[in-house]
Amino acid sequence: MSRFATIKHINTFKKVHYYSILFEDEEDSLFEQFINKYIEDEGTKEELVEMVEWIRKIGDEIGAKTKYFRHEGATSDAKALPPPARFIEGAAGSLRLYCLVLSEQVVVLYNGGVKTKNKAQDCPNVSSHFRLANKISKVITQSFIEKEIRWNEEDTDITFDDGFELVL
Repeated sequence: MSRFATIKHINTFKKVHYYSILFEDEEDSLFEQFINKYIEDEGTKEELVEMVEWIRKIGDEIGAKTKYFRHEGATSDAKALPPPARFIEGAAGSLRLYCLVLSEQVVVLYNGGVKTKNKAQDCPNVSSHFRLANKISKVITQSFIEKEIRWNEEDTDITFDDGFELVL
């Protein structure tokens, strides 16, 4: 059974445009679902605040350079935040947010969870989010090939026709 989704603009900072995915039968985008779930959890609230600060810092100050995103699998299109440990003061924590880095100016934010295993695909908390992020990423990549999603004239943001839907 196919699911239909749209690309939802989340925020624009000085250096990065952030988007997420909104499924037709849901009120909140995948990123908004992530925020809503973990903002109320005292065990993850501090990590979530740090994650949002990284999203802001990448967006306003440094751009979406791939070195600031975790590689969660050799064949994975989806990456994760927070950045690798070498960029973080103290422990990185276990909260992961999956995303697709389209360029240094455009990132699609998905969903995530508390990672409890070394590999995302082995973790009961994040494996479904990781698989979905990779599936959506492949559909987005194909949509670029088919020119359903395009770069703007400056190659700094994406454009697509009104009514465009991703089919998953």
